[in-house]
Amino acid sequence: MVRAHKRSLWARERGEDISERARWASERLPKIVFEVFIMIKIYTTPSCPYCQLAKDFFQEKNLEFEEINVALDQEALKEMVYKSGQMGVPVIDIDGKIFPGFNRPEIEKFLGGK
Repeated sequence: MVRAHKRSLWARERGEDISERARWASERLPKIVFEVFIMIKIYTTPSCPYCQLAKDFFQEKNLEFEEINVALDQEALKEMVYKSGQMGVPVIDIDGKIFPGFNRPEIEKFLGGK
């Protein structure tokens, strides 16, 4: 901290623009990239048009998801009803937040914070 402060004072004494030095350094120093992993499950049935809309939405956003066909998996159906309190599909689980149906604006709002 002290060393950075002394450099800033030294730069000011020489008349350098500190923000310009910071820009120069940021262009040359390695960038750190953080990946955020979001767990998405979509409970679906093959004949559900809203399920297809939900899957298309997540594919457009390049977000990976797990599709669970509740027409074929009775245990998954029980899990979906337990989580959502309803029998209708799709039910979308994003990191434990349950979205019954495909409510695009609500999902986009939720994902905006992720």
